[in-house]
Amino acid sequence: MGTTIADLQAFAEAFNRHDADALMDFMTDDCVFEASAGPDACGASYVGRQAVRDAFSEVWTTFPDARWLSPRHFVCGDRGVSEWTFAGTRADGSRVRQITQKTLPTLGEDFSPQWSPDGQKLVFQRNNKPGAVPADGIALWTINLATRRERIITPYPIEAGDTPDWSPDGRRILFHSNNSQNPDVSANLYTIRPDGTHLRQLTFETGGTVNYLGSSYSPDGTMITFGRRPETAGAADVFVAQANATRIRPVTRTALYDSYPDWGPAR
Repeated sequence: MGTTIADLQAFAEAFNRHDADALMDFMTDDCVFEASAGPDACGASYVGRQAVRDAFSEVWTTFPDARWLSPRHFVCGDRGVSEWTFAGTRADGSRVRQITQKTLPTLGEDFSPQWSPDGQKLVFQRNNKPGAVPADGIALWTINLATRRERIITPYPIEAGDTPDWSPDGRRILFHSNNSQNPDVSANLYTIRPDGTHLRQLTFETGGTVNYLGSSYSPDGTMITFGRRPETAGAADVFVAQANATRIRPVTRTALYDSYPDWGPAR
C-alpha cells in the first residue's frame, strides 16, 4: 500500500505533538532527513533512524513550541509531498519569522539566503513551481527586510543561484548559472548589482563538460573562491582567482569532491 493523505497528515500531527515515537513509526532503517539549514550546501543531512530521531528532538529542544502550520498534502503513486509553514519560538524567547512565500498555495521554493553586508536585505534563489510564470523558472531575488519588497534580479534563462554571495561592499552579488543542471549547458560564474543591473559573465565554458560551482568573495573583495568540475579524478576541486575570474589557481587537488568554499572573515 502506498503513501496516503492520511499518512502525511498523521506525520504532521505527530510533529506538532513532538511525538518522536509516532514519527519513527513512519521511518525505515535507512531513512534520510534533509534539514533546511545546516553546514552543508543544501542543509544538514541525517541518515538512519537514530540520527533522524535525534534531529527532530533537537528541533523541539531549540523551539519548544515548534509547529507546522496550515499543512497541505499531495500524493502521486507511492510518493507523498507535504507543504507547511514552520513556526516556533526559541528557548531564549526569540522567534522564527517567515518573510517570503507567506500566501498559500506557494508558487515557488526559496533557499540559499545570504545577508547583505549592511544587514538590510537578503538575496536568495527562487525555483518556480509548475503553476508559476514561467513554470520551473530559476532566478535570484532580493528582499528588503524593512519594507518586505521583493525584486527579481537575474533573467530566467541563465538559471542563477546556488549559494550567491555579496561582495564585501554590497555592490555586487556573485553566483553561478545553470541551476537546473542541464547536462548540455555549462555552469558559469556571473556577478550582478543588487538592483538587477550590470550583469557580468566571468567565465565562458560551453557544452556542459566544465562547470563552475558554489563561490564566495574574499574579505577585501579583491578575490573569489569557487568549486569547479571535472578536475582531479573527475571530481571537483577548489580554486581562487581575482574578482574578475582571471589568474585562476587551484587550492585543492584531490579525488574527493571539493566544492562550495566560503572565504572566512579577515583576521
